[in-house]
Amino acid sequence: MSRRAVVVGAGLAGMLAAAVLADAGVAEVVVLDRDELPDGPRQRRGLPQGRHAHLLMTGGLRAMEEIVPGVGKRLLAAGAHETSLSSGVLARSPEGWLRRWRREGPVMLTCTRALVDWTVRDAVLEHPRVEVRRAAAVGLTGSAGRVRGVR
Repeated sequence: MSRRAVVVGAGLAGMLAAAVLADAGVAEVVVLDRDELPDGPRQRRGLPQGRHAHLLMTGGLRAMEEIVPGVGKRLLAAGAHETSLSSGVLARSPEGWLRRWRREGPVMLTCTRALVDWTVRDAVLEHPRVEVRRAAAVGLTGSAGRVRGVR
C-alpha cells in the first residue's frame, strides 16, 4: 500500500474515502479542501445543498456504519432525529406511493447536511493518520493511466 494518499474534498464522500484509506493501511491520508471548515455543524460555502433538510435512509446509514462505526449514534447525539417511514412519511417513487410497511418499518435519520458532514468528519479525524489541509486543488499530475499527485 502507498505511503501517502491525497483526497480532494472534505465533504461526505471525501471523508468516507479518507476513512477507508486509513483503515486499509495507508500511512498518511491528507484531505484537501478549499473552504475553511467549521468546527461544528454549520453551513459552509462549498457544501452542496447544505441548507436543505436531509434524510439518511437505512441502507445509507448501514453503509456509513461499515466505514465509520458508531456514526449513527453520533448523529443522534448531535441532534439528528429518527423517523419511521411507516408513521409520518409518505414517499412517492417511480413505482408509486410507498405505503407497504408495517408499523416496524424502516427507520431513517433526519437532519441537516451540515450535521452529517461535520459528524462524519469529526469521527474520521480521530484517526491518527488522517488530516485535513486547507488548499485548493487546481489540477492532477500524472498520466491517463495513473494519477501521481495534486497541484
